[in-house]
Amino acid sequence: MEREDLPETACSIDAEALQTWKKYRSTLRDMARKFPHKDFRGSYNRLTEMALRMAILMASLENNNKITIKHWARAQELAELLRKNLHRLYDQVNGGEAKNSLELEIMKVIKEHFDRKQFTARNLQDANSKLKKEQIGTVNKILKDLQVGGRLTSTPPPEGQETSKSPWYRR
Repeated sequence: MEREDLPETACSIDAEALQTWKKYRSTLRDMARKFPHKDFRGSYNRLTEMALRMAILMASLENNNKITIKHWARAQELAELLRKNLHRLYDQVNGGEAKNSLELEIMKVIKEHFDRKQFTARNLQDANSKLKKEQIGTVNKILKDLQVGGRLTSTPPPEGQETSKSPWYRR
């Protein structure tokens, strides 16, 4: 059975919708860069593409394939719903908001004080007052989870610290 090529139809976008799309794309890129981890970057980059595809679909059903601000606004609203659900899913998978906020704090401390340097859970606690309030076992558990997730690597103790029983990590 042979299939014929599907017809192609050009779609255009008006200036206001194009400017709004560019602003949305720029805003999402900035937001993705500000997260202390890279987990959302790919999804945030795809959100603008998905929103544009939704706007194209809406414009194809009405308005002779011309995307207007009305189509873009609806598509962006749907993309924001997807973004909200992405964060909900992430929180569920990663143990909820309490663990997630502590994990974010740990990643922030690592980025600020230990980027490309070795550290232990105790080093993190010494560098941050919020982490000092947490039990060492809790901080160690999150570090282990980050290592299993590929965001940290386990390293041997640095020279002179070989007798240390604490696990050492590096970003």
